[in-house]
Amino acid sequence: MNLRKKIPFILGICIIMVAVGFSIITVFSHHEFVSTKKDFNSENKMLERIVYLNKEKTISVKIPDSWEYETIDELSDDVLDEIHLYPNKNQKDIYLSLRKTKDPTGVCGTFLTTEKLKLNNGVEATVGYYDGRSNWEFIDISSENLFSWNAGLTEQQSKIGMEILKTISY
Repeated sequence: MNLRKKIPFILGICIIMVAVGFSIITVFSHHEFVSTKKDFNSENKMLERIVYLNKEKTISVKIPDSWEYETIDELSDDVLDEIHLYPNKNQKDIYLSLRKTKDPTGVCGTFLTTEKLKLNNGVEATVGYYDGRSNWEFIDISSENLFSWNAGLTEQQSKIGMEILKTISY
């Protein structure tokens, strides 16, 4: 057997194996994608993760590496999927929630002011503020039955939360 004649064949097999391995890793690492991006509000480099809300129809948001998230398993009848995004992993009572619901979410109109928010994907969302506050209370993407609410975020965290929600893709 002449080894010189087999080298191109062996190299071809190695290239195919690497390509197949990369494809398998890509398919099975569907839950998080990590890339280096600039911080939402500064020039500092940071890691950014893509978090998937729904496996059937992929809904994802990009979050800063410093934020944590968890999938919520105990859901009400109207909620299909839900995640909580935490700016501080040690403080689980302050978070941004993102829900996919069966039907549009209704809100109380008393002392409510709203404004439109253009998402990065071109869709328009409604941002709700109550009682003249500067922090948003909810962001409603009614075209997809996606609803997010602010559960105690500071003003700075709320701004980052809004930037996170602007990255939503589906």
